[in-house]
Amino acid sequence: LPIWLEGSSSSILVDISTGSQTGILDNIVCDATNALNLNVGVLVTDSNCQLRSVSCIGFGLRGIHVRLSTTTLPPYQSRRITAIASSSIQNGLEGFLLSNVVADVALDRCVFSNNFAQGCDFNDLWSMDNNQSRLVMTGCVMSNNGSHGLAADFSVAPASTTAGGSFDVRVDGCVFERNAEEGMFLDQQYDGQIQWTTQMRIRDCVARANAVGGIRINADQPGTYLLNRLRRVAAKHTGVRVVTMKPDSQLAALNEFGVGSGPAGAMSVTAVGTNGAKYAMPGEIGRAHV
Repeated sequence: LPIWLEGSSSSILVDISTGSQTGILDNIVCDATNALNLNVGVLVTDSNCQLRSVSCIGFGLRGIHVRLSTTTLPPYQSRRITAIASSSIQNGLEGFLLSNVVADVALDRCVFSNNFAQGCDFNDLWSMDNNQSRLVMTGCVMSNNGSHGLAADFSVAPASTTAGGSFDVRVDGCVFERNAEEGMFLDQQYDGQIQWTTQMRIRDCVARANAVGGIRINADQPGTYLLNRLRRVAAKHTGVRVVTMKPDSQLAALNEFGVGSGPAGAMSVTAVGTNGAKYAMPGEIGRAHV
């Protein structure tokens, strides 16, 4: 049986500050549904962390929050954040928030649903000189959230130079449905930092019945973008949208799309580029898979 945590004398139920050591939570339910003062279920500050079968329910702000200490200065350490078969639901803002951390994040078979704001919000995931930050999500569900299912901003950490770094983003077998904005929104925010690159692979995902859009990628810097075997990519407006405003964004590959109808009957796959950006779009664009 899981360990059930329901009360705390502070506004945080579990506070992890282990630094380079890995803080591990295993088979724990953090439940704030009957508490008035609990704002955060699990707070991870400047630490490596692994959550195994951890559930966060009904917190005033967010279920899980990963952050830097206010006293942390560059150069930053890259942190490893792992969640396996965990969930964060019915929270007052985000289910999962990572704010301005250099990190290697892996979320496996997790659920982030029915939160008032985003299911998962990476605001921002940083990279730094000669470093690769990673976001890997496998078999996760983000549904019925009041904003995006997944919103991820990628930017360069303060005090970085022109040495360059990278981001590796892989989202496999995930479901984004019935969110109040886009199911998934990925945004490169390091304009003018051409030494940094991003690889994105979105594969075997469902993005259905989201109020604004299914999947949107702002590909504003150099990178490779592979969207493969997507099914039921339906939304009120655009199903899949890849936008680039820079000539350095050389490739967006869209392959084997399953297209269905959204609430307003609007379903499209669009790639918008300027300044000579190049696209390769093989596969089954526009073919219905239901």
